[in-house]
Amino acid sequence: MQSVLYHKAESKIERRYEKGECNDIPLNSYLTMPQNHEKRGQSNHEQSQTALKIFQQALTRAEANNNYLAQVESLKLIGLIHCKLGQYAWGIKCLEQGLRSAQNLKKQANIGIILNYLGAAYYQTGQDRKALGIYSQALTIFSAKNDVINMARLLNRIRQICNSLKHPERALICCRQGLNMSKL
Repeated sequence: MQSVLYHKAESKIERRYEKGECNDIPLNSYLTMPQNHEKRGQSNHEQSQTALKIFQQALTRAEANNNYLAQVESLKLIGLIHCKLGQYAWGIKCLEQGLRSAQNLKKQANIGIILNYLGAAYYQTGQDRKALGIYSQALTIFSAKNDVINMARLLNRIRQICNSLKHPERALICCRQGLNMSKL
């Protein structure tokens, strides 16, 4: 039964990409598969490789059809999978390419989301200052859209980085701003 659910989710994602309907696919939709992977014979790594293959095919189709929004989404998800696999250099490269494409399309929501993921990738690789700059860019975009949820998440991440960089005053400011948002 669990394998059937995985394949249904996989097929649904593929169909959405083929149609160019990828704006509202959740962050890790390729991870909608059941968590007990070994029971059905496929490891988390193998599932990530399968998802990577699906999104690379989606990228190829999007490029062939000049579907630029689907290209952005595919690059974003390919980058996320590479990061999940610990292949941060490739992940960052794909996320940066997706970011450039989103900037060309002037899609602020996509830009903010990709900046968020890119900041996380830099943070995971110990590039705190670079992550901080990227998170600040994303925060500007989410602030302009009055996206309180993403703003609060980013403020928390910025707070963590500020603490690790020994900037307690800035961390405290982020903490206060986040608390004020939670009251909204």
